[in-house]
Amino acid sequence: MADHLSFTLRYGLIRVVDESGKEYGSAKATDEFDAGPSHGPWRLERLVDVALGLLRIRHFATENEDGTTSYGHDDAYLNYLFLWYPSEFTSTHGVTGTAELGGQVFPGPAFPPPERLLQLGLQFERAVASAAHGVFDAAELGAHLGAIQHTGRGTARMAAPQGFWPFPSLCTLALQELLRRGPLKPRPCINCGLPWLGARGNPQACFRPAIGRLTACAKVTARDRFRERNPEFFRERAKLYERVRRGTLQLEIYHGWREANSPGEKGEAWASFEDWQAGKRPKGETQKKKTTKKKARA
Repeated sequence: MADHLSFTLRYGLIRVVDESGKEYGSAKATDEFDAGPSHGPWRLERLVDVALGLLRIRHFATENEDGTTSYGHDDAYLNYLFLWYPSEFTSTHGVTGTAELGGQVFPGPAFPPPERLLQLGLQFERAVASAAHGVFDAAELGAHLGAIQHTGRGTARMAAPQGFWPFPSLCTLALQELLRRGPLKPRPCINCGLPWLGARGNPQACFRPAIGRLTACAKVTARDRFRERNPEFFRERAKLYERVRRGTLQLEIYHGWREANSPGEKGEAWASFEDWQAGKRPKGETQKKKTTKKKARA
């Protein structure tokens, strides 16, 4: 069993390996986790954002009869966190637990109770608020740095954890490194409402899974906006899919219409199902066929 983990910080990234050379974050994300961790190393901002994502546990609160509040896990987010483990983590570090998604089973940790994870998220929320003023809040996060030993410029090590992985320490180290560049600029995600540090090209919706879902907030937001721009097409598609669900329309026929029609201007990009069955085709599809024939002749 590896006794220590080594960190390397370069160009705004953290790479983590154990003494055998096994890299953390080597578990491959599935297609559904389109913005998942996939392979390390990780961006500093992403580590902090994932810690802030633990605030979602507030959405899973239950008021008890005795006046106390209980919290449940966001299973979709825990499945997301499972992907941050190398496939051999269970046998190497004695971690127990698995997550199943799409028929695949991922080894993972015995996560702390939701109340502890929410507490961690609140710690980072307060620390990031201080970091917005250029201050590292040692009172909130200092304890997470206690296990880290700096061994050189841009390198550090810590004892390998048992159970919950070095997530709090890594995220704290990332926050500390980000502050070297100046005050942070947290903003709320327009989908989940949770704070994050932003990303190039998509400054409004975060990469984390939407609350209670597997799809990233950025992708959910993009889909919603796309639907808003093409309401008539999506109403037609929903109506047809409902017929498939009731058994009054064959799935193959639905797929045929779907492949020939796409969101956009009616008549140009798509035709209603009745028109399509009557032989009418969207102009875009007709033009595409003409272009394909010309290329074939050339």
